[in-house]
Amino acid sequence: AMSTVDYGPIEPANRPGTMIVFYHCSNIRFHGVTLRNAPNWTMQLEDVEGAEISNFQILNNPKIPNNDGIDCMMCRYVAISDCHIDTGDDDFAIVASAHVNVSNCALSSRSAAIRLESTKLSTFTGLSMDTNRGIAVFANGYPGQENLPTEDVTFSDIVIRTRLIAGGWWGKAEPIYIAVQSC
Repeated sequence: AMSTVDYGPIEPANRPGTMIVFYHCSNIRFHGVTLRNAPNWTMQLEDVEGAEISNFQILNNPKIPNNDGIDCMMCRYVAISDCHIDTGDDDFAIVASAHVNVSNCALSSRSAAIRLESTKLSTFTGLSMDTNRGIAVFANGYPGQENLPTEDVTFSDIVIRTRLIAGGWWGKAEPIYIAVQSC
């Protein structure tokens, strides 16, 4: 695959870590913020119980790989709404989490708009996606969670526009991609 300055992915030198991390906490409220140009993951929630994230923007350079919008790992009861996310990688990566509800968001990505691994009891509604890969479901989950399936996830009122993006990006313009582990 072709990887150039015109198409990406471009690896920034001396890349720092995640822009914002919420780790092992509860009752997070994050509203009305714009985050720009994260060189790596933009926001990571890990082992969070209860979060409301709304009315925000994540505007990253689409040529930078691994600058995910929101990574939600081992979380419970997370509500994300009214957002605009542009990234070079996954807009949402939801891993080993339950009761994650995402609504009313515009998503743009050179990878997956939504990536799910070992996710359950979650909803995605009122989303518009312009991406290389729309919804990606992977069988292998977070370490220690490998055998937990993705189940009871509901999608409604979703618009997925995919296109093959030049460069060495993940995906081949699939609206829905499901990767299952060999039996």
